[in-house]
Amino acid sequence: MSYFLLISCGDPLGIGYELALKLVCYQQYYKEEKFVPVLIGNSSWIKFISNKYGLNCNPLIINENLLKNISFIHLPKKNFILVDILPKLKQHNVKQKSGLLSLYTLDKLCDVINLLLNTDKRFGVLTMPVSKHKI
Repeated sequence: MSYFLLISCGDPLGIGYELALKLVCYQQYYKEEKFVPVLIGNSSWIKFISNKYGLNCNPLIINENLLKNISFIHLPKKNFILVDILPKLKQHNVKQKSGLLSLYTLDKLCDVINLLLNTDKRFGVLTMPVSKHKI
């Protein structure tokens, strides 16, 4: 049985997005497919960071409510589930909204945790750093 590894991407202007993407794209920690990586972050910034570091990661963007209905999923290498935060926020606006994006990411992580606590799903949580000065 696999379980979800929820990863909040943290502050987009910090190191969190890079760390989260390298973690899921290198897939060294879930070779045996026990973990299904679920990133919580902004899709345009994930695309930017993925391209910047040549990671070529491919998110499967879903609504978090679908997580409670997934019993098994096999993701190809460099693929992961993404719960998109502020999906209409474009890459060039991220710097101005980094604090708001960080706060919304943590808020959405709490929503996903509450959602999964009301199911029989097993999960772990990993949070990337946020700047208290930006929030």
